Amino acid sequence: PDSLFNQGLQPVMFHCEEAVRSQQGWVRTGEQIAYFANNYPRNVSGPGGPSSGEGMSTYFTLTFIITFPVAGDSYMLAHSYPYTYSDHKAHLSKLLASREIQRHCSHSVLCKSLGGHDCDVLTITEDGKDELPAEPGASGASGASGASGTRGGRSGGGSGAAPGLAGTGQKKKGIIITGRVHPGETQASWMMRGILEFLTGSSCQAKMLRSTFVFKIIPMLNPDGVLFGNNRCGLAGVDLNRQWKKPGRNMHPTVFFTKSLIRAEKGVRDVVLYCDLHGHSRKMNVFMYGCDDKRKPRPMVRIFPKLLSWNTLGRKYLSFQDCSFAAKKSRETTARVVVAREIGIA
Repeated sequence: PDSLFNQGLQPVMFHCEEAVRSQQGWVRTGEQIAYFANNYPRNVSGPGGPSSGEGMSTYFTLTFIITFPVAGDSYMLAHSYPYTYSDHKAHLSKLLASREIQRHCSHSVLCKSLGGHDCDVLTITEDGKDELPAEPGASGASGASGASGTRGGRSGGGSGAAPGLAGTGQKKKGIIITGRVHPGETQASWMMRGILEFLTGSSCQAKMLRSTFVFKIIPMLNPDGVLFGNNRCGLAGVDLNRQWKKPGRNMHPTVFFTKSLIRAEKGVRDVVLYCDLHGHSRKMNVFMYGCDDKRKPRPMVRIFPKLLSWNTLGRKYLSFQDCSFAAKKSRETTARVVVAREIGIA
């Protein structure tokens, strides 16, 4: 397949000594960049095995020329702007250190990865309330019964609820967001960072969303792959986004427990959206992939991206014509297809 590296994309470089002198970070660099199929054969026999480019018979090579500005200095190179496991943990710590954010955001460890690292999950909802607030001045609304806080991932008696906000007894709808199953797609983590900062922020839009929904967010599904510098795989040597049909509790714990969490949420509330964040090696713009039924289209899965493409801000970035709603056979074990067809969440 083609690559954005053949369309002008450059790798990034970090000049260690210059960073100390001038605080310069990662910069784009490289000339005579080429991406092409090489002569090294791929084993494509096993489902979810070597993990990218299903049907491709060889591996691919990325070549480029870099002239280092200062001989003898230290440099680091990367495909794209890095977002490390340490960056992820530091960002969570910064968010959760805020007393204000703690009122509507709680953290727990969903599970340990195959390599023993945390797979974090955040619950974000206004004041930890599990039910929709009553309209101002409404009477006869139920009190704290049925409400549950989410401090530390455990149910509580609605602790931290704003005074005077009685519940309606109607549970909030759910939204589930995951990201970074493919370590090389650092765009997913940068998008996730923006989502977390927005949803935990003080804007009226964020408050409205927190009052209406319970967000379950797993920012980094493949911490092992990120830590060890893999491009697609986890420590088991397989693409974790091809294991959703029958994930192994021991071999693919982050997928196994994420799938269990999604099922559990579906059992207690109406989950209206599941979104898995990725990057793409060939396509530009922001776009969404949905999941039609096997024999007919599902108009409902087109509504959210279509509305976003009409939005004043959204249409600056999202390209509806780049969205796709087909589910090829090779994608039937991915998160979006399994969650849509097996669990029933688009």
